[in-house]
Amino acid sequence: MEIDATMEMANKLVLWQRTTEKVRTMFFMPRLNALGFNKGHFIYMFAILANPGITQEKLRDLNVLHASNISRGLVHMEKNGYITRETFKKDNRTCHLYPTAKAEEAMKIIMDITLEWYRIATEDLTETEQQEFHKILGKIAKNSENYFNLKM
Repeated sequence: MEIDATMEMANKLVLWQRTTEKVRTMFFMPRLNALGFNKGHFIYMFAILANPGITQEKLRDLNVLHASNISRGLVHMEKNGYITRETFKKDNRTCHLYPTAKAEEAMKIIMDITLEWYRIATEDLTETEQQEFHKILGKIAKNSENYFNLKM
């Protein structure tokens, strides 16, 4: 069976994504675990710190994740003192999420970790290549999100 160029590029894309995610996870996890965070928690923290009072539903929409994953993550983060929840007075099922001082301190460390990874991942790219990388990756992410929202 002959593999055409499109199939080869698709296979390479999957391989590159898998390799990048695997190494990124190996880089991040020991550092995040030291703070009491699991894999996805710091993503939630970015959104909560940028949007104090955000609801869990809005957090789900921003992160394209399953509600049960976010629920478990938020319970863990609340237990560890990173967030507080305030029940919305008009609807007891809706909670607003707020970062604690501990979250703000942890986020400074997470930002350093993130910037270190970015420098590692883009080490040999010129400024122009970095800008193009962001543009293309943004398009890929948007296509993925659109697929998720329409098909999943």
